Amino acid sequence: MSWEYSINLDSEEAVSSVVTDLKICELFSSSTTDYIDWKNPKSIDDIPYDARFYTDKKKTIYIAINSFSKNIFSALKSILAKQNYHLTDCDTDEEVTLEHIFCSVI
Repeated sequence: MSWEYSINLDSEEAVSSVVTDLKICELFSSSTTDYIDWKNPKSIDDIPYDARFYTDKKKTIYIAINSFSKNIFSALKSILAKQNYHLTDCDTDEEVTLEHIFCSVI
């Protein structure tokens, strides 16, 4: 089961910048034209990805998280710190924080 969130940014340029940062992150494992996968090298779970990112190519990046870790939290926090963004829980439409999402591991 994955948990899904949307990262809402100010512009298409901000989305492009974040996508570039997602691809150069040490957690990057693969990508297609549709998504970017991150896999924690220390993960013991037998899952294809720990986090998967999709974009609508406009102002939103969607993230599906299968496994919560400090590595993923730290990398996302570092990438998003450069942006003005809002996180939304896709199930409840409530605005959340990275700290709230990763509270079990930080």
